[in-house]
Amino acid sequence: DKFVLNHYSDELVDFLKEKMTLQHEANKYTVCLFLFQYISYSYNEELLKIEQKVDKLFEEAVNYGETDNKELLELKKSVSLLKRFTTSYKFMLTYLDDEFGELELYDKVLLVLDNTLNLVENIEASIFSCIDIYNSEISNKMNKTMQLLTVITVLPLPLTIMAGIFGMNFKNIPLVNDEYGFIILMVITLVIVLLEFLYFKKKKFI
Repeated sequence: DKFVLNHYSDELVDFLKEKMTLQHEANKYTVCLFLFQYISYSYNEELLKIEQKVDKLFEEAVNYGETDNKELLELKKSVSLLKRFTTSYKFMLTYLDDEFGELELYDKVLLVLDNTLNLVENIEASIFSCIDIYNSEISNKMNKTMQLLTVITVLPLPLTIMAGIFGMNFKNIPLVNDEYGFIILMVITLVIVLLEFLYFKKKKFI
């Protein structure tokens, strides 16, 4: 039987040579399993690099509330692609159980593929956690902004009410003809504003 192999990497050839040296009885089935094993190892290396990038983005999201969404999306696409390929390879091996099932190497390769899928799932969980933390930070910033706008709106409200009351066209309005009417009005207004400020401060709105 002949086994034709097209390759673009010398690492693959070196890997096969090493495995074939350790394997006492080598045939086309064992070579095929070694190929799946090599592919899985290659995916694991790539996934570990992706995991480092995700961890970095995760730290940025936690510490600074910022993250590169474009890079995160690209990483998610890469992980999804690797997951799809690995799942297909495992399905192929499972389908060919009759040809490979009796080989001792078969179970080892399936285990390697399962480890790759587990790594993919862990990275996917980290990516989703990173997205959740980023969205949470954005939501917190928006809430703080709304609180600040509310405080800015409410603080001068007593002055607006006072101006509206004393701007009415009535003859008998308290403090209008009083010598210290304006000062009394400003003191009352400032006291109310101060009480509002202390209340917001206590509630940690500001």
